[in-house]
Amino acid sequence: MKILGLRVREVGSFRQPVALEGLTGGLDVLAGPNEFGKSTLFRALEAAFAMPHTTKAGTARGWMVPTTGGAPTIEVDFEAAGAVYRLRKRYFTGAKASLQNLDGSLLLRGADAEAHLTEVLNQAGGGHGRLGLLWVGQRKALDPLELDDSARDGLKGLIADEVSNAVSGGAMDAVRRKVAERLGALVTSERRLPKGPHKEASDLFARLTREAGEQREAVARGRERLERLGGLRVSHTALTDTEKRRSRSDRVQAARAALEGARAAADKRRAAEATWQRAEGDKLAAAKVLADFDRHAADVAKIASRHEASAAERNAQAAAAAAHALKLAEARSALDRASAAEQSARADLDAARRQQAARTAQVEFEGLRTRTATVESLVAQLVEAESRSAAHPQLAAQYQKAEAEHRTMEALQARHAAATVGVRIEYDKGGHGKIVRDGVAIAANAELALDRPAELVVSGVGRITISPAAVADASAVAKQLAKAETTFADLLAQAAVASLADLATRVRAQASASAERDRLAARLDGLCPEGLPALRQRLARAAAAVPPTPPLPHKGGGSPAVGWMTSEPQPPLESPPPVWGRAREGGTATALADLAALETSVRTAELARQTAAQSSAKLQAEQQALELAAAKLNAEAAMLTERHSALLAQRHPDETATDHRNELDAACQSASARARETVLALQALREQEPDAQRLAALEAALAAALAADAQAAADINRLDKDMAGLESLLERDALDGIAEKLAETEEALAVAARALDRVTAEIAALDMLEAQLSAAERDTRNRYLAPVTARLAPYLGLVLPGAELDLGEAFDATGLKRDGRSEAMARLSDGTREQIAVLVRLGLGRLLADTGYPLPLILDDALVYSDDARIAASFAALEKAAASHQVIVLTCRAKAFGELGGARLMLEPWKIADE
Repeated sequence: MKILGLRVREVGSFRQPVALEGLTGGLDVLAGPNEFGKSTLFRALEAAFAMPHTTKAGTARGWMVPTTGGAPTIEVDFEAAGAVYRLRKRYFTGAKASLQNLDGSLLLRGADAEAHLTEVLNQAGGGHGRLGLLWVGQRKALDPLELDDSARDGLKGLIADEVSNAVSGGAMDAVRRKVAERLGALVTSERRLPKGPHKEASDLFARLTREAGEQREAVARGRERLERLGGLRVSHTALTDTEKRRSRSDRVQAARAALEGARAAADKRRAAEATWQRAEGDKLAAAKVLADFDRHAADVAKIASRHEASAAERNAQAAAAAAHALKLAEARSALDRASAAEQSARADLDAARRQQAARTAQVEFEGLRTRTATVESLVAQLVEAESRSAAHPQLAAQYQKAEAEHRTMEALQARHAAATVGVRIEYDKGGHGKIVRDGVAIAANAELALDRPAELVVSGVGRITISPAAVADASAVAKQLAKAETTFADLLAQAAVASLADLATRVRAQASASAERDRLAARLDGLCPEGLPALRQRLARAAAAVPPTPPLPHKGGGSPAVGWMTSEPQPPLESPPPVWGRAREGGTATALADLAALETSVRTAELARQTAAQSSAKLQAEQQALELAAAKLNAEAAMLTERHSALLAQRHPDETATDHRNELDAACQSASARARETVLALQALREQEPDAQRLAALEAALAAALAADAQAAADINRLDKDMAGLESLLERDALDGIAEKLAETEEALAVAARALDRVTAEIAALDMLEAQLSAAERDTRNRYLAPVTARLAPYLGLVLPGAELDLGEAFDATGLKRDGRSEAMARLSDGTREQIAVLVRLGLGRLLADTGYPLPLILDDALVYSDDARIAASFAALEKAAASHQVIVLTCRAKAFGELGGARLMLEPWKIADE
């Protein structure tokens, strides 16, 4: 089958009739930019062969019917089964269909045409389902290959004709169903858990295994209890022996006696230690009393000597204080003189500064008066500029609207001119006035702009009908243009101007006034940022700082302006009087020189006063230090006198110092002798007392003896209880017959294990059979797919050298093998997946062609993700495929597909011969 021609009218973006002619039946390429209509042509081909003409409005209407409406019409010329047919369908409004053989032997319409078209497609290639198998629409190359049942079964039938040794699938399916049914009765489908007989055998085996384990544990526990009972009886006999009980009692009594003797010796040693400590205290107290007496005697001698030296120091200090008082009086007199000189200099300086301030006030007044006059003049100019700039506040907005409307008019005029047919009339000699429009002769050299159909009558010749290509557009543009012209005229009238240029001139004048206003405002901000009222207040304060003079006329005024003046007129200011004093006679330089000299004199006097003050302060501090030293000497003398009297008062009135010391010395020696006697007694007791380690050992021995006796009693009691409990458990086990039950359970368990083994063996056999059936099915499928993969291999080798492609049962690519590794389709790049999708269709197309059903392969903007090398290899594959069946390529990449061979197609107008 081959597509020979395609024509459409009022389909999608094609409102006018267009045709795609000259298809060669080999490799045909249509290249055009985006929105050229390639996808519309592709979908039109699909609709013509697959969509009945009676299809009602649905999803197809969205892409098929133009926005301006119409009755979509599609016509296809194609060759099939040795005959050339022309198929025409019109959809929706006035739906109809026709199929004719171009040799004139057949013409069918309506349902008959649709039915015969199905027969022709079935004879040519298995129906439209298989026909669409080789068509790849825009953005569809990455979608999985989808076949309906008839197309897939048809391909399998073609392949089965070539595979002579394919096994019959009916018997295999029956066996697989029986295997699945039996497995379904024994295990679950997903997790393969036991069910039915398998679950019953598994549960019985598990229960008996659990019971046998419990019974074996019970038998083992009985044997262990009997052995424990024998051991407990031996231990109980050893603990209750009479001789061993007496030995434990004797051990406790001996340990208690030894510990009590050791504790008595320790009590005697502690009493002797207390006696020795008291004797040592008495000895130390007597020695301290003797030492204190000797220290007091030495202190009395020292104090007497210090008292004599202190009297000499007090006399010397009194003489120095008297001399220093004279120096302090002289320093205070010098300070008074320096302070008076400083006050006199400061008075002269203050007088000079007042004169200078008067002159400065006059200069400031003159400057402020000049500045005020300038500001008042600027305010008047600013008011006038503000008035001009604010005269028409909406003028700029009106100009913007008018300018925008003017641009709209120009664009509409251009669009109207583009949609208008231009006709120029030139007469030959003797032909003037013979061309008439609407009954009026057209003048020579006239130029007509026609935006609607017009008829020109040539006298004696005929009529010429001129139909512009886009009458509806021209009419709409003309209406928009008229509306824009009216709006533009209204805007000019609102602004009271005759043209856009006049309006622009007024806008520029207003902008100039605004700029002048901003310039004046900026200058006012620089000269008088605080505003004119504040400036006038400063001028008034400056005038008040100088003596008044006769009033002078003031040339101020001007209109009020915000920020620089008040709304009320200000009174004229008076001129200041001349400055009096030396500055007036000798000028500013002389005044400043005198002022500097006076400031120097003041600084000199201030320095002299500070020096005198420092000297006076230093002498005052020295005087205070001398007074403080005298006070310290007097206090020390009083203290020495008091302490000497206190030391002498410690003696007995009738006792000399030597007698008192002899008594103290004898008491000290007697205390020392008593201390030595207590030391000797303490040493003897310490030798008799056991040490701490020995005492701890005795205590530990008593504790161990008591613990052993108590532990023996506790063990006897525990053994009695344990033996009674074990004897009771053994009696109960004998009554329950545990050993007999175990034998019965083990026999039943052996029977259950054999039953479970039989079910398990059956499941293993069924699994093995299922695996063999699956392997046989895979082998069969591989033999079915072999013809497709064999025809795909040459194309695959061109684009992906060394690669192998895995195909699924539905002939879709499931994986790619390269360099010994398998890759899933989802992990491949979009470019590789797109190329594989095209290659699979090339293989299927070759299979159909080889089996006598050649069908056209159509690609709409495919291979968009391919790099330069892959796309060149893909071109070679397409050129190779075109030798076996028709290949049609629709692309927007004219430059990239320039290397692809084949015939280049062009769209041309479709001249419909009949309806």
